[in-house]
Amino acid sequence: MQLILFANNITKIEVNAFRGMSLQLLVLEKNTIEVLQNEVFTHNVALEELYLGFNKIQTLPNGLFQNLSALLCLDLQENLLIHLKSQTFFGLST
Repeated sequence: MQLILFANNITKIEVNAFRGMSLQLLVLEKNTIEVLQNEVFTHNVALEELYLGFNKIQTLPNGLFQNLSALLCLDLQENLLIHLKSQTFFGLST
């Protein structure tokens, strides 16, 4: 399943917004997202591609991607990230 929410002026994503969806592709590019809560992608274990570019994300919480073992592509370009914590990408396969 694919969900493309490109350029929709989304500012916040609730923790269970994508729960129950068997997403393989999620596009959230060109919104105004500033913060991602740690559990927002917890139930999206089938997610293979996640596009978060062109937002206003300043920080990524530790373990944000920990349940995304199927993730092959993660795009974070053109955000406001200035520091990545050591556990930010914990759980992702190489």
